[in-house]
Amino acid sequence: MSAGLSDAAAGAHRDWPEYTAEEVLAIDPDVLVTNAGMRAILCGQAGLDRLRACGAAGGVVELDDALLGDPGPAMLDAARAVRRAVYGAPTAPGAARAGGE
Repeated sequence: MSAGLSDAAAGAHRDWPEYTAEEVLAIDPDVLVTNAGMRAILCGQAGLDRLRACGAAGGVVELDDALLGDPGPAMLDAARAVRRAVYGAPTAPGAARAGGE
């Protein structure tokens, strides 16, 4: 998923990655994309509360499970949702493309 962002965990090369708290802390992403309802759980964990994403408004993007769990057509909807969460809704025709959508 791009949405005009870089995947900080792309180097892991795992099919369906699961990360330890230490791995997430080492990556320390600006934006963290996760399932709906997980922000409070993730950012409430001792240590993980220090993540840049947890401290920033909009730093944790929660998406519906249907968007994250479908490696098919829903991935486009997921990328759009991430883009809107990070950059806001496009304000003019063609603005979506300028931001990577």
